[in-house]
Amino acid sequence: MIPTGSQIQTFSDTSFQGNKGLCGYPLNISCKNASPVPSLVLRSDRVPVECPLSLEPKIFKSAAVGFVVGLGIFIGLLVCCKRWNECFFKHVEQVLERISIWKKNKKEEIVDNELTEIPFGDFSGGGRLE
Repeated sequence: MIPTGSQIQTFSDTSFQGNKGLCGYPLNISCKNASPVPSLVLRSDRVPVECPLSLEPKIFKSAAVGFVVGLGIFIGLLVCCKRWNECFFKHVEQVLERISIWKKNKKEEIVDNELTEIPFGDFSGGGRLE
């Protein structure tokens, strides 16, 4: 059975043709033993559930506790495990080196661009405008 509702009723009967087992409006096939399909229209008797205000501080506190515990575990591993410490700081050094190389290349690129720019008013035509 084709459900009833404002959106579905906008389709023409050709949209439903070729689908075995469908019956009801807008098709010209009557439903004999089909159980009724509930309407897709939202009921207005339902009240939305709101989060009580007393729960909000607990959410922020639990997030803060989770952050502190996670950060503590990370720092603890860096302090206690020599292998983790070496790997972490080796990676940090590589990232900082890449950043410094990138900045150096950017500065050189800016200097090169300033040297190759033609000052305003300098035309390579060689003649004077009169």
